[in-house]
Amino acid sequence: MEINFTTKNYTLTPSEKRVLNKKFNGIKRILKKSKGNPFLRVEIEEYTKVDDSGNRYRCECNLTFYDKSIYINKEHSKLRNAIDECFLDLKTQIIKGTKKFKKLLIKSATKNKYAFLNKLLGRKSKKNDIYDNIE
Repeated sequence: MEINFTTKNYTLTPSEKRVLNKKFNGIKRILKKSKGNPFLRVEIEEYTKVDDSGNRYRCECNLTFYDKSIYINKEHSKLRNAIDECFLDLKTQIIKGTKKFKKLLIKSATKNKYAFLNKLLGRKSKKNDIYDNIE
């Protein structure tokens, strides 16, 4: 898994770097069996002016895996809260994507699992030919 990390108008403290490394390890653990090479781009920015809602920090994540891209942008008045919200949302999006992928595999596997039994017992499929009922 490749990680590209950038900051704008801000320098990270060692404790913040440790928090980010924990977040990266959690995402790496989820994606360790993923196909291809996942790529994560993280950008942290401190606004020079506070906006109307009081947001001062922005955390943006862009993850590409399974030929699909997940983009998340969170803003908050505290940097750690922005990072936590961003990575929590990213984790839920990843889990949703992998569960959908696994469900498709399981459904097709159960359909094919008993196909040999139908052939053995001589059962015919329920598909009707469109020309059977023409009079």
